[in-house]
Amino acid sequence: MLSPARAIALRATVRGSLLGSSLLAPLPGQVRRYTPHRQKQQQQQVTHQPGQTPDNITISWTHQHILLQHRDRQNSTLPPRRLHAATLRDECGCPTCRDESSGNKTFASVEIPPEIRIAGVRATEEGLRIQFANDVVRFEGRAHETVVPWERVERVVSASSYCSASPSASVSSSASASVAASPHGRRPNSLFHRKQALLARTGVQYWDASTLSSQIRKIDYHAFMAPSSSSSSYPPAFWDVLITLLRLGIVYLTHVPRHESSLTNIINRIANLRETFYGRTFDVRAKPRAENVAYTSGYLGLHQDLCYLAPPPMIQVLHCMDNSCEGGESLFSDGERVGRLLWPFVRGGRKSRMGVLAEHAVPYQYDKHGYYYRAERSVLRREADGSFGGVYWSPPFQGRYEQQEYGGEEEEVDLKRWIPAARVFEGLINDPGAVYQYKMQEGECVLFDNLRVLHGRNAFDAAHRGGSRWLRGGYIAAEDFLSRAAYIPGERADEHRGKGDLWTPEGAEEELRVGDWWPDVVRRVREVDEADEAVEV
Repeated sequence: MLSPARAIALRATVRGSLLGSSLLAPLPGQVRRYTPHRQKQQQQQVTHQPGQTPDNITISWTHQHILLQHRDRQNSTLPPRRLHAATLRDECGCPTCRDESSGNKTFASVEIPPEIRIAGVRATEEGLRIQFANDVVRFEGRAHETVVPWERVERVVSASSYCSASPSASVSSSASASVAASPHGRRPNSLFHRKQALLARTGVQYWDASTLSSQIRKIDYHAFMAPSSSSSSYPPAFWDVLITLLRLGIVYLTHVPRHESSLTNIINRIANLRETFYGRTFDVRAKPRAENVAYTSGYLGLHQDLCYLAPPPMIQVLHCMDNSCEGGESLFSDGERVGRLLWPFVRGGRKSRMGVLAEHAVPYQYDKHGYYYRAERSVLRREADGSFGGVYWSPPFQGRYEQQEYGGEEEEVDLKRWIPAARVFEGLINDPGAVYQYKMQEGECVLFDNLRVLHGRNAFDAAHRGGSRWLRGGYIAAEDFLSRAAYIPGERADEHRGKGDLWTPEGAEEELRVGDWWPDVVRRVREVDEADEAVEV
């Protein structure tokens, strides 16, 4: 059921008569869900100031939206462009919401209350300044405003498909948007199917904290690196590392020499090193003005690395050079386990609110220090045949939504439907019973599947009792790792999988549905599905 909202409309010239205007207080008036010729808003006209930018725009707002429309299009059937409250809040780029050095977000999208509202809008020289009510809980009580730059406003209202009233232009835009969306899970992924074939041989063990504590493998570095007479005669410890990465998604090496070259020795033993804009390798240690939130001493929530690359690297390797300070425990959670637990509900599409986890494309972005990367990924990936394809979750590295540029109301982004479902996923991966916590020691090296296992870190304090924390890291691309794993000896894989049939995704999901976590998953999903479906507009 729609609740009353109040709206005020302001007609102005961008960077013109709006500049310096005071906070706009809503006037009484009912605002209903928009359909052409139906919505009627009270408007207050502001006199145009000569000499300012001549691009006239009608700007109005309700508690749920900011509405933008060209003055010349007011009498057309085209709806105004709507910028949604939750999405606007998520995109905030102020120093409180994004670290100035790294550009990383300081809060997660799931922290935004679905009932967030726009409390006020005012225009300044830099853009529209927005105040919110029912804001992110830990920001409540602070003097906080989100700025939408004028460049963004102009870009939204001047999008070609919006400015053109031609039906053919609209169809063309929709087709282009559909093609652009196909990488989010609509096309077959040969690497995905290659990995599935390998998993059928090795089997997969999904885990929570208790399971991994009892099954985690620690393999001696020297046994792993033992010389081989030929490329086909690697020592058993080498294959055990690769098989364990496929089965559990994580494995440790011990007794690793404290040399900077040890990391590259380990990586090159498996496959080629995946170089990134951070370099061939990287050092995880706290430093001022860090270009990545990982290079600080603060808490780092569960995430995957480099989701803004296409594709992200599969294997991450971290060699502990020093971890003598207080805190700094590594955190791991099996994201694919949670994804498969939720997939029966996601597969049902709109019958469950979980379906949005495979539909809503989350933007990931890096735009700092002369590098720009961007990719959009749903939390759960749906393969072309409708099957589960993987997990993507990296809140600190989310970018700003840009769908508003492409025209068509269906392309506008509203996070209100996505947030409750994303909170279910977030709650399951961060459940204390799901998170494996371990403080790495000098001489240990962890290898894990970055496309399956989410990782994070507790805060650490090197100043309190001295000590330091230094990890060296690097990556291996999926195609390189899988090319080596394709030669895992069959008998070795059989030993790890045990007796019985080959592993299948269907069998894995059935096993999860009779496991200890299933009742909790059903409860969480039911709470969301039974929640009030009314959306305030």
